Amino acid sequence: MVYFYRCGRVALFQTSWTDENPGRRFYCCHLSKAPGACEFFRWHDDQMPDQTRTVIYGLLRKVNTYEKERVRSKWIIVVVVVYIIWTWFRDST
Repeated sequence: MVYFYRCGRVALFQTSWTDENPGRRFYCCHLSKAPGACEFFRWHDDQMPDQTRTVIYGLLRKVNTYEKERVRSKWIIVVVVVYIIWTWFRDST
């Protein structure tokens, strides 16, 4: 379904990633955060049960934690490789 808001344009279809509504889809004005926007807003789907929101929020936190750990591990590998190369060149001279 397509919604037209007061501005006369087609509403944007977006996904919420807030703690209260993770993954919930909605329509809004393309100028929603601009001064003078028409403030059109409509949920696309029904609100999720509390347990579903809790599970999604927990999974998103885990994904974010694993992503941070992956980036941290990558930097540790880079530092170790640079140190080994530096030590090798230092000892060979």
